Amino acid sequence: MADWATYCGARLQSGEEIGTKALSLLRLCLSSVGATPADASKVSRAPEEPEGDLLD
Repeated sequence: MADWATYCGARLQSGEEIGTKALSLLRLCLSSVGATPADASKVSRAPEEPEGDLLD
């Protein structure tokens, strides 16, 4: 899945045109790994750990 997303992304960045099926698949791949703006709102950052944590 990551290979396909990388392949399509590289083709788009190089200026090459790709079909709507490929764009739909790219969107699906990115969405499944949480790489869309809508998915980003569902992710939060981990709380910062205090310095001097004895387990580190």
